[in-house]
Amino acid sequence: MAAGGRLPADGRLVSGFASFDESALTGESIPVERSTGEKVPAGATSVDRLVTLEVLSEPGASAIDRILKLIEEAEERRAPIERFIDRFSRIYTPVIMAVALLVTLVPPLLFAASWQEWIYKGLTLLLIGCPCALVISTPAAITSGLAAAARRGALIKGGAALEQLGRVTQVAFDKTGTLTVGKPRVTAIHPASGIGEAELLALAAAVEQGATHPLAQAIVREAQTRELTIPPALEQRALVGSGIEAQVNGERILICAAGKRPAEAFAGQISELESAGQTVVLVLRNDDVIGVLAPTGYAAR
Repeated sequence: MAAGGRLPADGRLVSGFASFDESALTGESIPVERSTGEKVPAGATSVDRLVTLEVLSEPGASAIDRILKLIEEAEERRAPIERFIDRFSRIYTPVIMAVALLVTLVPPLLFAASWQEWIYKGLTLLLIGCPCALVISTPAAITSGLAAAARRGALIKGGAALEQLGRVTQVAFDKTGTLTVGKPRVTAIHPASGIGEAELLALAAAVEQGATHPLAQAIVREAQTRELTIPPALEQRALVGSGIEAQVNGERILICAAGKRPAEAFAGQISELESAGQTVVLVLRNDDVIGVLAPTGYAAR
C-alpha cells in the first residue's frame, strides 16, 4: 500500500516501521507508529511510506465494518415511547371502531331513531377517537428532533438515544475533533540559553518543510503564522523510528521525539509537558539539544 493509501481490511504490518493515521476510527489526528507484526485496523492511512501488510479480516468483518453494523443496529432500535404507542393503538383502534359502530346501529335498530342522525354521530365519534394523530405524532417528533440535531452537527443514533437524552445528567465529550478542531498546533517553545524562540522555530520549520506528518505541518504553520523567514534545508532525510534531519546553514539539524536523545537540561519542561498530555519533540544542532517544542495542542472550537 502506497503512502496516502487507505487500508481496506484489518491487516498485520509485514514491512518494517511505519506511521498510520487512524483518525477514521479514533478521531485522533496524530499518527500511530507501528512496527513489524503489529495489527493495523481497516480505514487507517499510511502516512509516509510504501508498506506491506498481511490481510487478516474477511470482507465485511473488519473493525470498521463491525462499528458500522453496530451503528445500523442502533438506528433500527425504536424509542420506548414508539413501542408503547404501537401497543396502545393495537387495542385502542378496534375499541373505537366497535364503539362507533354500536353508536351508529343501536339507536336506529332498537329505538327507531333516525339513521342519518346516528350515522353522522358515529362518524363524528370515529373521527374524534381515531388514534391517527397519536400514532403519527411520535415518529414525526422524533424525526424532527434528529433532523434538528443533525443540522447543528450532532448525530443521534435513533429515537431510543434521543429519548434517553431527556434523562442524562452527565455528558463525556471526546476532545479531539469535537471540542477542538482536530488540527495540531504548537503550544510551547522552550529554547536553550542564547537561542531565541524565533530562531528555534525557524530551524525546526526548515527541516519539517514538505513533511506529511501532522506535527511537522503544525511546526511549519506556526512559523508561517509568525511570518518567520524559514531558511532552506538540504539533504533532508527521515530516520526510521527516530525523526528527521537536514542540513540548515551548513549545520546538521535533527528533530526527534523526547526520549530518543538525552536532554537533561530540559528534563523539567519535558516532564511538565508530557504530564499535561503533550507530545514533546527535541531540536538538536550538531547533536546538541537547542530546544524543545510541543506541537500537539488543539485549537478550541
